[in-house]
Amino acid sequence: MPYKDGMSFLEEQIKKGCKCKHIALMSGDFNDNNELKANLLGIKTFKKPFNLNELTKWLDQVEKDIDPKRKLSDWFSNR
Repeated sequence: MPYKDGMSFLEEQIKKGCKCKHIALMSGDFNDNNELKANLLGIKTFKKPFNLNELTKWLDQVEKDIDPKRKLSDWFSNR
C-alpha cells in the first residue's frame, strides 16, 4: 500500500469495529514492536518467507472456528 503499512491499516479497521475474528498479516519486515502490536490486536503474523505448514495449520484452526450455519451478508443483493 502506498501510504500506510498493513499493520496500521489493520489496526485502524479493528478500532473502527471490524468484526473479523481471524486476521493474519504476512511481511518480510516485521520487528519486535510489530510482533507485540499484532499480538495485542489478536492478529496472527507470518514472516516471509513463511512456512506453508504453519499457514495451513492456522487456516485449519480458523476453519474449525467458523460456524457452518452462519448467515452471510446479503447487502449486495438488495441493490
